[in-house]
Amino acid sequence: MPRPTSAVLALLLAAWSFDARAQDANRVRAMNAVSDLARAHREQTETLRRMETVQRDRARADDRTRRNAERDSRSMRRFDR
Repeated sequence: MPRPTSAVLALLLAAWSFDARAQDANRVRAMNAVSDLARAHREQTETLRRMETVQRDRARADDRTRRNAERDSRSMRRFDR
C-alpha cells in the first residue's frame, strides 16, 4: 500500500512543481513586459525632450536672426539719411 501512495504523492509533487515553474515563468514574462514598457516610455520621453531642445534652439536662432536683421535694417536707414 505505501507504494501507490508514494507514487501518487510523487505525481502530485511533480505536477505542483511544474505548475509552480509555469507560474514563475509567467511572472518573469510579465515583469519583463513591464520593464520593456518602462524602458520604451523612458526612451520616448528622452526623444521628446531632445526634440523640444532642438525646436527651442531653432526658434531662438530664428529670433536672433530676425532681431539682427531688424537692427541692421535700422542701421542702414540711419546711414542712408
